[in-house]
Amino acid sequence: MSLWPVLQVDRRYAEIEILDTCAAHLLRRTATLTQWGKALALFDSYNPTSRVGTLGWTALEGNCAPPRRQVRFEIGPLYSKPHQLLDWQSSYRRAHLKDSGPGLAMRLLVGAAAFAIMFYLARRARQTRSI
Repeated sequence: MSLWPVLQVDRRYAEIEILDTCAAHLLRRTATLTQWGKALALFDSYNPTSRVGTLGWTALEGNCAPPRRQVRFEIGPLYSKPHQLLDWQSSYRRAHLKDSGPGLAMRLLVGAAAFAIMFYLARRARQTRSI
């Protein structure tokens, strides 16, 4: 089973006209998403405690002549095995937030505060022993 599903356009809702062609590169990227935790089992379904799945992104970059120049179409994240990961979109959003912008800043701030508190407590304990 392919990670990148085939794109099928319903002609009743869309019409595609190719105006020009140019040299292009097809780019693909994958990431592993790990979930851990009990999931509610309904009827005869079974969901393991630890789940792993692969997410994929695809981009098509074209180097066209002026006036268009560089064009990029991208899609992702894509996931094609729906029964392996549970609600993977929520897990992806949480993981993405932890590693970018405010999430990363918060982790650095909490780490610095924990270091400062431990440093203070260690220094205080050393001073009380020397008295």
